[in-house]
Amino acid sequence: MLGREPGQTPADTKEGGVKIVYAAESPGDLAFVQSFDRLSERYPGLISYYLVLNKPAKGWTQGIGFVDQDTIRQKLWFPPADDHVVVMCGPPIFEKIMCGNLAKIGYPRNQYYSFADDQ
Repeated sequence: MLGREPGQTPADTKEGGVKIVYAAESPGDLAFVQSFDRLSERYPGLISYYLVLNKPAKGWTQGIGFVDQDTIRQKLWFPPADDHVVVMCGPPIFEKIMCGNLAKIGYPRNQYYSFADDQ
């Protein structure tokens, strides 16, 4: 996946890297987009992100609504493989729904982590 040494990258970026799906209520809630942009510039082809908003501004071109099974299939690593892991963070209800969606599309439980599990 990501290189083990600083500056090391996979030969084929389609086979490695980090994919992020970042969901929020509205554009003002997207606190980390500038950081994602900087990381994408620093590591071209290794980091991609997709934004999903419940209340998008007019002209919004990314996801609208909720992170559903189709979003997971299209924007994260799919199908699941032994070298994939999904880490999520958000309100407990979001994490519960995400865990259910991941399980329904075939992700084994040891391949996704929910911070809500620690509570």
